[in-house]
Amino acid sequence: RRLSVTHALLVEQLQQGRQEGRQEGMQQQTQKLLLRQLRLKFTKFPEVVRQRIEATANLEQLENWLTQVMMANSVAETELGRMVN
Repeated sequence: RRLSVTHALLVEQLQQGRQEGRQEGMQQQTQKLLLRQLRLKFTKFPEVVRQRIEATANLEQLENWLTQVMMANSVAETELGRMVN
């Protein structure tokens, strides 16, 4: 009985670790995509913007910034650009 409880806890921890790993992977990919989009669209942007992107773990926020960058004519038109001032 103790063995089955231990096994169940291990399985639960493994599943949680996998979920966290997937989430972290999605976050890192979105960060890379956002930085790439900034470089392709605007060529240059403030270093503080790169630092902010890399420090942000919130996937929803990263996706929001990505949408803003895709629609903006300059970095200044995005929340990221307004953080510089």
